[in-house]
Amino acid sequence: MGIALASLCVFLAVAANRRIGTYGLETDFYGDYAPDADRLRAGEFPQNTFQGPGYPAILALAEYAVKDPFRAGRLISAASAAAVGLLAFFLFRDLFGYWSGIGSQLLVLVSGLFPQLAVTASTDMVFLMLCLAALVAFGRTDWSPHWRAGASGLLTGMAFLTRYNGVFLIPAFLVGIGVLKSFGPGLWRRIQSAGVFLGVSFVVALPWFYANLRHNGSALFNQNYLNIATEFYGDRFGADKTGDGTSIMSEKFHSFGEVVRYDPMRIARRYPGNLLGSLRRSLSTQLVGPFVGLAAVVGAVFALWSRRSGFLVIVALAGAIYFLLMALNHWEARYYLFPAVLYAGLAAYAVVRLADLAARPAKNSLPARIAGVLAFAVLWAMSLRASARDVRAFLRTEPVEVLEACAYLQANGIRDARILSRKPHLASVCQQQSVSFPRVLSVEELRRWLETNPVDYVVISSVELSRRGGVASLGDPAAAPPWLSAVWTHRDPTFILYRSAGAR
Repeated sequence: MGIALASLCVFLAVAANRRIGTYGLETDFYGDYAPDADRLRAGEFPQNTFQGPGYPAILALAEYAVKDPFRAGRLISAASAAAVGLLAFFLFRDLFGYWSGIGSQLLVLVSGLFPQLAVTASTDMVFLMLCLAALVAFGRTDWSPHWRAGASGLLTGMAFLTRYNGVFLIPAFLVGIGVLKSFGPGLWRRIQSAGVFLGVSFVVALPWFYANLRHNGSALFNQNYLNIATEFYGDRFGADKTGDGTSIMSEKFHSFGEVVRYDPMRIARRYPGNLLGSLRRSLSTQLVGPFVGLAAVVGAVFALWSRRSGFLVIVALAGAIYFLLMALNHWEARYYLFPAVLYAGLAAYAVVRLADLAARPAKNSLPARIAGVLAFAVLWAMSLRASARDVRAFLRTEPVEVLEACAYLQANGIRDARILSRKPHLASVCQQQSVSFPRVLSVEELRRWLETNPVDYVVISSVELSRRGGVASLGDPAAAPPWLSAVWTHRDPTFILYRSAGAR
């Protein structure tokens, strides 16, 4: 618990110094999660079609306490990250012993992207916390079968509502109940436990299923098929792995069935490469610290060779199903935080196990134990150094010029303005209306688009200049056409706020 509290204090201290979300994954926060939290508070249906309402609901509740969505998002992530470390301890203590639990907790907290995401307003930490909590609840042999099934079902349902890929827990737990007999050998007991687990999971998700059915015509409606289409067919249609790519694919595909039927052989050929590539990247990229991936492989060998417990099989199965599911999507390191926690636990177990093996033939086991502690300390210190460097680099990418542009709008009493931009930050921070920048190829094409879609302001920043090369001339206010007038500029990085001729 002390480690968890210390990590919470560190994460909160770093998060407290942040002023604005970055143009990376926090774009989703400003464009989807914060607006959906506002909609939920107003009794309206959320508009994000890629995730469920779980995170916006949590955000809406947290906002009541802190009165600011971005501060609430950072608080949620920091608290969830500290909880993840504690849950990693419980999980790997139950699997491999106390010292493996401590080691896994310490490694998780400094591994790769983890510290960065701990101070980021996103769904990543909340989802990871719920998944680990479900696993820990499932493995609590000191609870009654019904309590274990009910608690893991509750947490699985919450994970699913946060991110739909939380569904990976369901088959892993059902195999644990039905095949591995985790809750007892009797057939009737297994049927009861499976029924409780599935029933609680369904009840948790039922209100969303009903609302989704009423609003979209299907209880399971979501647009994650666009991510699959972009991954497997993107090169055919010029669709990259960004919002532009999914927008292009939304014009071509309208369901999972259409995506699968379009070219099933192409999916079948590419899928194995995606799966193996994801596994390789997860062990060798910024996801885990230096040498943690190698140590995890060693730990996996030890675990599978000498500790064939039913719960270990369930955890391994959950990790395998997660990889099988996520291989349908493009690689992004943060999508693989769940395997990263498993790697940290296996790496800690490898160090403990090697120290035990070295101590057995010796009359005095103290040198071997000290060597194990030093080896783990080196592994932890290297991970900390790498992740701290990444956090510092991440914090330097905050677009603070957006806050200055917002100050201009506020100083001039501008309210409810329609702001055209590639990123929703300015409109969200300044409580204006966000309008997505169209896929135009020239300034003239932008002019024609604005004739039928009038806005008050047009943002030209480094993002628009890189993603909309056809309007690069707007990066120089002196070269702007007469229907755009620069009212606020920032040189480095470029951020120009143009007032449109169609302004109200």
